[in-house]
Amino acid sequence: MYSGVLVLLLLSGCPESAAQQKEAEATVYASPNAVFDAYRHAYNNQDWRSLYFLCTRELQQELVFEAAFKCYEVGDADSATRRIEEKFGASEADLTKKYYESYKRKHGHGDVIDKYLAKAIPHLEAKAGSGVETDESQFSEEAAAVKALPADKELQIQAVYDATKDKVGYFAAVQEMVQSGRKPNVIGDLKELVVDGDTATGHATILKRPGPRESKQTDSTYDKRFKFRQLNGGWLVDLPYSSRDRGGAP
Repeated sequence: MYSGVLVLLLLSGCPESAAQQKEAEATVYASPNAVFDAYRHAYNNQDWRSLYFLCTRELQQELVFEAAFKCYEVGDADSATRRIEEKFGASEADLTKKYYESYKRKHGHGDVIDKYLAKAIPHLEAKAGSGVETDESQFSEEAAAVKALPADKELQIQAVYDATKDKVGYFAAVQEMVQSGRKPNVIGDLKELVVDGDTATGHATILKRPGPRESKQTDSTYDKRFKFRQLNGGWLVDLPYSSRDRGGAP
């Protein structure tokens, strides 16, 4: 179960498969339309691994962070969530260390952070994989002190990404969990594309289908903006994207 401090990180590892990474990097999309078509095909067919590699690193980081947020929303009581976290996700200890060490380098407060980490990390490491809830009573003053520090969303996203053991595996597994039992949403055609140097923007209509637990069981549509960026001669899908469906792909 997440500690109170880790929950704050979510509320405010091993790398991807080398073969997948090599294959993805070998595919160069010559235009925003080309990468959009590949992205739409992957999304509409729920091919989450292929979709992940069509995104810039910044968007990949956001996808992994939102996958972690979705796991927090579902909670450890769900066995599927526990299995995903244990196999692919970040350990509480590693995530906590990465966030607060980077926070200390950027913002200071080393005295507060060091006192917290000295007590919290041994506790988090000792209970890893046990399913036991974090007992912050053992370091309540130190936990309260770090919780009082202003959150840094950029560092949170980076820490979750860096600490996640298998980034693409984690994202894909969470997407499969989120989409289980529901008809997939559908991305329409890209419209009004505007290219400006190495960036481009456009928008598409999304057909949103209700999940089995949603009260309104009718399809709906909404318009979503897409951004693209050219890197190393090829185009990728970039931030920003709609956060309408937290924990899911754009």
